[in-house]
Amino acid sequence: MVKSQSARKAVFPTVLGWRTPWFIFMRQPHGPGVSNVLLLLGRQYATVKAGAYGIGGRIPPARLKHALDYIESHIDQQTHLSDLAQTASMSLFYFARLFKNSMGVSPHRYVAMRRIERAKEMLRRSDRSVFEIGLGVGCLDAKHFRVRFHREVGVSPSEFRASQS
Repeated sequence: MVKSQSARKAVFPTVLGWRTPWFIFMRQPHGPGVSNVLLLLGRQYATVKAGAYGIGGRIPPARLKHALDYIESHIDQQTHLSDLAQTASMSLFYFARLFKNSMGVSPHRYVAMRRIERAKEMLRRSDRSVFEIGLGVGCLDAKHFRVRFHREVGVSPSEFRASQS
């Protein structure tokens, strides 16, 4: 009798460490075995590899270039995250996360930094008014532009222009 029990144990596969045939688990509609088998199957077949779109948690270079080109060409307009994500052919959340991994800053912060850099270039090279330059980099009014510029650079746009000449 002992011999037949050990032979029977060897015939049945091991499921989650138990020597029980899988069809016994399936006959118990609400037992713990069904959920364990489904969990095992889910882990085996329903996994998504990390970085399916990106390389090591970063945006692929071609998609990143498209997004950065879009930012540069629309720097004078209100840029939405959905537009950038659509340009890179990604979902909003995934784009924002991978953009931060790729560039070191969030998309919103990157756009703000690029606008300030563009404003600095325009203040150095042109004689346009501070208001016109503010509109040219996507700010809605002069006060908003002055406050953002002063926060980033440490001086007002007029003082920056005077120090560059």
